[in-house]
Amino acid sequence: MANVIVHPRVHNRHPEINDSDVVYAWENFICRTRRTDAFDDNYIAVGFDLTARILEMVAVQTGNDAWFVFHAMPATPKALIELGLM
Repeated sequence: MANVIVHPRVHNRHPEINDSDVVYAWENFICRTRRTDAFDDNYIAVGFDLTARILEMVAVQTGNDAWFVFHAMPATPKALIELGLM
């Protein structure tokens, strides 16, 4: 199991999303890939949270099996397209 830290702004911007939702969705992602644009150290992923919402998340790896998720929200078509799911 990965160590997942969620940036406080995720909940500040999306009060309906709890840290536990993000951690669960990240640990049980459907699809995850390293971004290939200007943010080469970022990974984008989608996964279902504890309430069966599909979340898009962006994170950086901070160590061996440790992740810092700094963006999470209900999945958008843009994220699904980037991951090849749409």
